[in-house]
Amino acid sequence: MPIFATAAGGLASNLTALEAPGFRISSNMAAIKALFPGLTLYEILGVPKTASTEELKKAYRKKALLYHPDRNSEETAKEKFQALSLAHSILADAGKRSEYDRTASTG
Repeated sequence: MPIFATAAGGLASNLTALEAPGFRISSNMAAIKALFPGLTLYEILGVPKTASTEELKKAYRKKALLYHPDRNSEETAKEKFQALSLAHSILADAGKRSEYDRTASTG
């Protein structure tokens, strides 16, 4: 299970944090925005806001290959890969996606 780098601004300590009852999307958005400035989670994955679960999965797999630290020597590749994983986890879960859609325009 991947541990997210705190150098990226405090991403969730691991993916199981997404399942915690008190998980707040907003607490991780600053870190994601620092790595992908000016982009929404949808833009990070390269999908429209109306994307299906299957479209999200396909886009995530393509982007994961691009940012995977074993394939990308960029200094921030690991953090970007982890942020991409978090973005996918949020958008793939209907409840978290709904919360993100409600709060993204205000936060």
